[in-house]
Amino acid sequence: MEKSLYRTADGGNSWKRIGNLTGSIKAYPTGMTFQDSRNGWITSSNHGQEYILTFRTSDGGKSWKPEQLKKPAAMAAFTYSNSYPPKFSGKDNMKGILPLEIVDDGIRSMVFYTSDNGGRTWKPGPHLLGTEAVRTTWLNAREGWALQEGGKLVATVNGGVSWRIIATSQLFTKAENIQFVTPKNGWLAGPEFLQTTTDGGVTWKPLVGKP
Repeated sequence: MEKSLYRTADGGNSWKRIGNLTGSIKAYPTGMTFQDSRNGWITSSNHGQEYILTFRTSDGGKSWKPEQLKKPAAMAAFTYSNSYPPKFSGKDNMKGILPLEIVDDGIRSMVFYTSDNGGRTWKPGPHLLGTEAVRTTWLNAREGWALQEGGKLVATVNGGVSWRIIATSQLFTKAENIQFVTPKNGWLAGPEFLQTTTDGGVTWKPLVGKP
């Protein structure tokens, strides 16, 4: 897959080509995030490589190298991972969260890496079983929600170090996507339905369709 990086400094009115990334990022990207004008990450899905396919730049995207992420204990033999773009928040964007999806014999689970220094170093959190990347969402680098197997909605306020059950419902087993824009206001989408919450996920009401 050919990859080139472009940059804008005027809100998208014009773009400047930074360079060709094909040689340095030999993977299928899942996304990109910059913490500031120089430090950025490109995350990727795994295709047989032995390391976690996450790449980092410290010169505004001119050069990239693999991010040295420590393998979590959940990544044993015959498992692989897909990493997803980090999210930064807090003062000077120093708090960071980087999602890692682990696939083991078709079963997906998540580990979330956290950073307190703008992504210079990352620490893996505990293993969150029975969920996948598309069924998780982060308001900032510390507040997040996840839909787990068994119809559970869980939430964290410490970057995934601990999770608590918010609600249990068959609705959550059918949902394919979840998003929050404040700690209280969010949406849940699935086949032919869209629901909303105003209490952090405890209760939901339909906006479109019937689940």
